[in-house]
Amino acid sequence: MVFTNFFIKRPVFATAMSLLLVLIGIISYSKLTIRQFPEVDANIINIQTTYPGASAALMESFVTTPIENALTGISNLDYMTSTSSSGDSEVTLNLALNSDINDTMLDVQSKLSRVIRKLPDGVNAPVISEVSSDNRPSMIILFSSPNRSAAALTDYLTRTILPDLGNINGVAQVRTLGNRTYAMRIWLNVNKMQALNISSVEVENALKEQNVQATPGEITRTEQVVNISAQTDLHTANQFNNLVIKKVGKQLIRLKNIGKVELGAQDTTSSLYANGKEGVGVGVSYKSDANPLSTAIAVKKALSSIRLPNDIHASIASDNSVYIEKSIEEVLLTFAITIILVILVIFVFLGSLRLVLIPLVTIPLSITGAFVIMAILNYSINTLTLLAFVLAIGMVVDDAIVVMENIHRNLIAGMSAMQAAMLGTKQIAFAVIGMTITLMAVYAPIGFTSGLTGALFREFVFTLAGAVLVSGLIALMLSPMMCSKLLNSHSYKSGLAKKIDHGMDALSQNYKKLLSLVLEQKWLVLFVMLTVFIAGAMFMLPLSKTSGIAPQEDQGKLFAIADGPSSASINYTSKYTNEIGKIFSTVPEKKNYVIINGMFGTQNQGFSILSLKDWSQRKRTPEQIINSIQNKINAIPGISTFLTQPSSLPGSKALYPFQFVITTTSTYQELANTSNKIVTEASRNPMIRNINADLNFDQPELVIKINRDKAGYLGISMNNIDSALQIALGQPQINEFSLNGYAYYVIPQLSHNQYDTSNILNRITVRTDSGKLIPLSTLISLNRSVTTSSFNHFQGQRAVIFNVQLASNYSTQQAINYFIGLAKKTMTGDMSYAFSGQTRLYMQTKRNMLMIFVTALLIIFLVLAAQFESFRDPIIILVTVPLAITGALGTLFFTGDSLNIYTEIGLVTLIGLISCKRSDLI
Repeated sequence: MVFTNFFIKRPVFATAMSLLLVLIGIISYSKLTIRQFPEVDANIINIQTTYPGASAALMESFVTTPIENALTGISNLDYMTSTSSSGDSEVTLNLALNSDINDTMLDVQSKLSRVIRKLPDGVNAPVISEVSSDNRPSMIILFSSPNRSAAALTDYLTRTILPDLGNINGVAQVRTLGNRTYAMRIWLNVNKMQALNISSVEVENALKEQNVQATPGEITRTEQVVNISAQTDLHTANQFNNLVIKKVGKQLIRLKNIGKVELGAQDTTSSLYANGKEGVGVGVSYKSDANPLSTAIAVKKALSSIRLPNDIHASIASDNSVYIEKSIEEVLLTFAITIILVILVIFVFLGSLRLVLIPLVTIPLSITGAFVIMAILNYSINTLTLLAFVLAIGMVVDDAIVVMENIHRNLIAGMSAMQAAMLGTKQIAFAVIGMTITLMAVYAPIGFTSGLTGALFREFVFTLAGAVLVSGLIALMLSPMMCSKLLNSHSYKSGLAKKIDHGMDALSQNYKKLLSLVLEQKWLVLFVMLTVFIAGAMFMLPLSKTSGIAPQEDQGKLFAIADGPSSASINYTSKYTNEIGKIFSTVPEKKNYVIINGMFGTQNQGFSILSLKDWSQRKRTPEQIINSIQNKINAIPGISTFLTQPSSLPGSKALYPFQFVITTTSTYQELANTSNKIVTEASRNPMIRNINADLNFDQPELVIKINRDKAGYLGISMNNIDSALQIALGQPQINEFSLNGYAYYVIPQLSHNQYDTSNILNRITVRTDSGKLIPLSTLISLNRSVTTSSFNHFQGQRAVIFNVQLASNYSTQQAINYFIGLAKKTMTGDMSYAFSGQTRLYMQTKRNMLMIFVTALLIIFLVLAAQFESFRDPIIILVTVPLAITGALGTLFFTGDSLNIYTEIGLVTLIGLISCKRSDLI
């Protein structure tokens, strides 16, 4: 070929171009970010709508359902869920992986604008927000102090730590965990209020009228502007204590006369414990395109540079960058070992370091060339692209060896080195191009597929294909030139190469004899081939039943998700999650642990992280640790606890490893009946470690009925009744006060020791239009009932989601088959089933992989048909593919490994390798 001869005749040019490629590759490498996985964004859009005072049933009918109906046909939508609870509606749109969230946001805003005017009066406008696919913190920093309250510690962190960490390049969000933001808590004494003839409405009005942030403006004089500052607001607990509520004759009744004011915490519905001690945490989340290693280093550096007071102690409880760094180190070690092995194999068969140099130079050139392609495509250095380089090392040397062998054959025939290089390259060029295209083509279906497989492996396949492409070019441009300079007819005469040649000659002779015998026994060959096919099917059947999305990896931490009854308070949850902490403290491999109660916005849930010692300092795996403490965890009364490991793959923010959904258009009571049957039956399955459902009628409810006629007759407005109820039973945020430049809420409520629901309404009073105070009980009656804390939808239908913890030897596919069978046996009416979270990702990946296999075989067939100008020859080549795959399946079967996203990609790679090797024979 003319272009190969050009490089053979211009060795300096060929060398300079190769060195230029290396230089550009090094520059490109410096621009690449480092990550654990390629960027996989399972973006989520959250629409939250509030309707103060509305029941969960009202929110479902009048708010959630109209919004869901308006959002039908949203672009890029995978599935939609919603939760309707008291006064709150939350609709969640789970988008397809790596979809354009900006287009979808515009679509959502447009459709919501049409439904807002149809919502009931009093409903606040829906708030639309984007949620990261993984909004869990990448690093959790714990702060504790023996002298400061949680509120004081939170205030210090908010003022000093959070701003510094939030401004670090690569940090997306910094938030406090278990925080106690300051608030002015006004604890009212109902007995004193009755004695002094004070109603809760008067307290509320006094706070609104006497704690005002004035804005008087400024005075402009001829040559001067004077700012006006009127101190109409209150700042300290003492000032609030002296606030005048009412004047009776010459006596002023102050707030301190009917209660107590103190600087306390706004929110007491969450708490954090680290290694058994209460504290406050700071969760740091990184941007999706940030380098987690460099960002973690920057956060630690910033933390060490902050001078903390002597009584505040800081420590890192969880750091994802440790595992990422360890993973990359392991892949780099594999990469180095692979290079050494390839060099040794080439040297053993060539017997000369000089000859080894010809194929060996292909490795750095191919990898640096791949760096250029990665930089152009905005890829990153991650465990999968590094894995691509590991596989590429063995592939990229093939073309150079084939070219070198053919040139050497011409040298032995008596040609000069220059002639042998030109003719040898011309003879083999088309085959090299065919091999390169075949290897690249087999990955095309993966690179262009959707779902997790495409999102996760797109960088892998195009990086590998890029390295193979560069290696093909090097084999046709640089390798022939190097052969013309380094090869001669005596290149293979060294002792080692000679012995190997003799051994290969003997092997070749024996192979010829065996081949002659086999060709005479065609029926025997067909029988053996059929037997191998059957064996492959026999291996495939059990492997397909025990397949999963990915093997579990030891990430150095365990998660525990605790669920209490729907009515559980933060004190209840903390009481039982502390028992989890006691069990964690006995684990020998424990590094530290943190328990966050109320992290997900509900007081009945707790989330724990058990960080383990370094991999070199422990012998047990996380799964073995789980098995050793599982029974102790299950024995904790009052809560249901899931022990699990972090997901091995990105793409789902779900904590639970397996989620199953039942939907219906019927009533929630019928759905709950079916749910209870499924939970009861599944609990008997020894392969199910734990199961719970998010639909439980265990939430106590007080239904307040107001006698409107009597209230109207007495001249008592609904606003006054509402104010009285809020102060008596709620925590109303009346207004705000400032403290050292920050604004905090003012919250009046009854003292905790006066919360006696049975007679509280007899002690809370409202004023009639005649000025007389009467107890609320004269206007109100209470009915007690039990309901569910929320009404949930899935794809617009009423739904219950089952969160399941599986035994270690129970695969995702086995669980899917079990729950489908169980659902069909227990579902009634129009009920149907679906999957959510990581299980849904697995189902999507499984469908995609079947398409990838079929498409890969078709592409290879067409490429080979074009290469050989024959539709028959590709069939001869591809008929051996199932035989090779049988060997791979047998290996998986006997080693106890599973079919998962990694092994399936390996099988696709095998298709390309086998096709290339068989095409060489033809």
